[in-house]
Amino acid sequence: MVDPPLRQELDEFFILLKQYRANYAKRFQVVEEKLLPHLRAAFGKDVEAASYQISARQQNGTPIVFNGGIFDSPILAGEDPVEFSTKRSSGLSDLQLELSLQRAGKTELFFGANNPNPDALEKFNSLLKATTEEVKNDPLIVLTHHQRESLIIQAGKLREKLRVKTEEPWNV
Repeated sequence: MVDPPLRQELDEFFILLKQYRANYAKRFQVVEEKLLPHLRAAFGKDVEAASYQISARQQNGTPIVFNGGIFDSPILAGEDPVEFSTKRSSGLSDLQLELSLQRAGKTELFFGANNPNPDALEKFNSLLKATTEEVKNDPLIVLTHHQRESLIIQAGKLREKLRVKTEEPWNV
């Protein structure tokens, strides 16, 4: 029931969607590849990984902890972890970042509210900014953004064509 030109457009859309999904899944590898050298340069060559958590207070004063895990999502969003968490949860105050580093399979708290380390925090902020810039300019990330924009435009056009076919068949 779909004419050949529309069938061709649908096929092209699903090919692009498949490519986008494959590239989208690889974005996290890009972050890891860009972040690890910066972590090692700032905190030692034996660093294997880093993770974070955000401590905060809810409006009623109840403490809450977000186990942010790895830095993929904030870096891909182009935000530091505190901004990233704040935007996703309203009504929080006293947000504190804690950074943990993994060395030789063991995780150690590197800095946080109970272990302030201004020099480490400054190094961390610098490496996070550098990593975010590198990730933002990575060809795969740029391609993924372009593919997403193309998919949105194509989906809108296809939706309208399919709407006309189903809701207004007399206009076809």
